[in-house]
Amino acid sequence: MSLDLLLIIKGYVSKMLSEAAVGMKALILDDFTINVVGAAFSHTELLKREVFLVEKINSTSESAMHHLKAVFFVRPSRENVTLLCDILKADPYGDYYLYFSNLLRETDMQTLAEADEREAVSQIQEVFACFVALDPTLFTLNVPRNHDLIAGLSDANDQRNIIDTLVDGLAASILSLKQLPVIRYQRKTSTYSFFAHVHALLTSFEPTLFDYGHGTGSLHLLILDRKDDPVTPLLSQWTYQAMVHELLCINNNRVLFFDSCGKSQDLVLSSSNDEFFSRHMHSNFGDLGFAVKKLVDDFQSISRSNKNLESIEDIQRFVESFPEFRVQSGAVSKHVTILTEASHAISFDKIISSNDLLAVSQVEQEVVCGSDRLYAYNSVMQQLVNPRANSFACLKLVLLFILRYETSGCKQVCLFHFPWIIRTNFFGKVNNMVSALQQRNIENLTTFMCRDLFRNGNFFSRASKLVGGLKGAENVYTQHQPLLVQVSFAKGKSRDEYPSVSTEFELRDSKPPQHLLVFIIGGVTYEEARYVAQVNEANQGFQVTLGGTSILNSKMFVRDLTKALCFKS
Repeated sequence: MSLDLLLIIKGYVSKMLSEAAVGMKALILDDFTINVVGAAFSHTELLKREVFLVEKINSTSESAMHHLKAVFFVRPSRENVTLLCDILKADPYGDYYLYFSNLLRETDMQTLAEADEREAVSQIQEVFACFVALDPTLFTLNVPRNHDLIAGLSDANDQRNIIDTLVDGLAASILSLKQLPVIRYQRKTSTYSFFAHVHALLTSFEPTLFDYGHGTGSLHLLILDRKDDPVTPLLSQWTYQAMVHELLCINNNRVLFFDSCGKSQDLVLSSSNDEFFSRHMHSNFGDLGFAVKKLVDDFQSISRSNKNLESIEDIQRFVESFPEFRVQSGAVSKHVTILTEASHAISFDKIISSNDLLAVSQVEQEVVCGSDRLYAYNSVMQQLVNPRANSFACLKLVLLFILRYETSGCKQVCLFHFPWIIRTNFFGKVNNMVSALQQRNIENLTTFMCRDLFRNGNFFSRASKLVGGLKGAENVYTQHQPLLVQVSFAKGKSRDEYPSVSTEFELRDSKPPQHLLVFIIGGVTYEEARYVAQVNEANQGFQVTLGGTSILNSKMFVRDLTKALCFKS
């Protein structure tokens, strides 16, 4: 039985709203849970559940609305408990149903009880939904200071706070799956203390929370570090979902941008309620153009047939099919708008003349997937002196070359070209990052991220074989496969490289898992999500779920890397 994170969140929220019984409801959320609900529900779906008002807990109306039942879904933070107490004392709603996205402290429970002077609170429950489900097998914790996870924290208070946030969110996602996992990690990692915290918290829970008959050891939690694979988030992307995130940015399944006419666009891209996106989210850019053209042609055909309404029966058929017609009309408009805007970012009449994005992307693939250092060097050199290649694209090429060839020859390239990059003064604190690299004699970038990323060439000898056989390597722009490809847990071959946290877990680790939850500290990419989707499609009876502290694109990752390097310098 496959587990669907979106359905899990939908189930939690639907249960909250149904327990408030029949009647008009107000749904009160905080800065985090508004994204949890927003990624899983549309406004229409909430209206069907009698939710007529959605507000944030820190900006609720002071007007009396006793005709509304207030359903609160918030994190159990001290700030939220204080705000809840203030609301209960002001008493603007008829009844109160309080749901917390994680465990609530007993002292906070007592504080809330004392504030409920009218005894209007009908329900207080803990639901394990402290994560944002973006797709059935993809989630994020939306950690705001992601760069701290790359840099490593020196301040004890900061370290404790961010570890608490991660542990709570990851534990909630595990509890929502209703299985106690075998916890595994990369042997050569610098964040072992985090795994120990996760292990300690999970073992402190009541065993009944995991007693759902799924079988001991059927779920494995693998915790990885983004520093183990800094290449994947640096690359340009050419499959639909990943490309839109790279060029326009997707935030909790929403794409916000100003189109060429200056009009603000706020569009939802979700596989759960968009059939076209569900089918083509992992299609490459070339195939996507044909798919959108067919979508438009099909819609135009339907539109023409609807113009010929010559009888009552024709009108009746049109009225019956009108909801579906409107849905298809919205889908056509949305995907044409997004594809048009994405094309402007690489287009043959607007941006390619200034950015040469396609040419740069091809060089990226040559650097990370090729084995000829001199050829890669010359290709990078051509782009560094190409006036059509922008500075950010050039910086990515230099970073990729450093990571690919590590100490062999990269020092010459970087020291020669970094002064040129410094003069461009782009992207915030990149100058500081470059200075930090120079102070560390350049090759320390690989030490900062990870030692011997490409296993002295062995990675590429394996990757070259994988590229030819894996779905998704259709052209020169999508050759790269993330490091996650090498994890083969379905066959249980990785126990030495990815040991369990404790011997207690090793005792339960005798069979290959049925479900693998991969969590990447420092953020995940949509390229990795595409690979996970391919694994799930190809392996019946085995499922991979992917999560991370954030969803990265190349600009976000370079920003985090810049802040991390400046923090460490």
